[in-house]
Amino acid sequence: MSNSEVINQNDERTFTVNFKNQVEDGLITSQSLIDFLKDKVKIRNRKEVAMNEITYVDNETGINIVTKRENLHKQNLKKYLQRFLKTKGYGQFCRVSGDGSDLIEFQYRNVQQEETNEQ
Repeated sequence: MSNSEVINQNDERTFTVNFKNQVEDGLITSQSLIDFLKDKVKIRNRKEVAMNEITYVDNETGINIVTKRENLHKQNLKKYLQRFLKTKGYGQFCRVSGDGSDLIEFQYRNVQQEETNEQ
C-alpha cells in the first residue's frame, strides 16, 4: 500500500454555513437546509455515499458540515447552497458569500446599489 492510498482518519474538513439574519427574519430554517442538502448532495456521483460520509450539525442560526477533506469542495457546496436559495425563491434577494476560510454566509443583496452599478 503506497502513501497516497493511506487516508488519515483525522483529515476532516468542517464547513460553517451562517444564515443568522435569514433565520431572524423567518425565511430559512436550519432543518429545511439540512433536508435539502441530504436530498441533493452527491459524493462520487452517489447520494448513498454522501449520506454515510457527511455529518450535519444544527446550530439554530447556521449549520456545520463535517466531511472528509477530499469529499466535498467549498465551490461545490456553494453551488448547492445557491440552488437551495433559487428553489426557495430567495435567489433574487439573497446571495452566497464565502471568504478564504471554511465559512459560508447567506447575505442580503443591496438591490438599489446593484441597479445603479449597472447603469
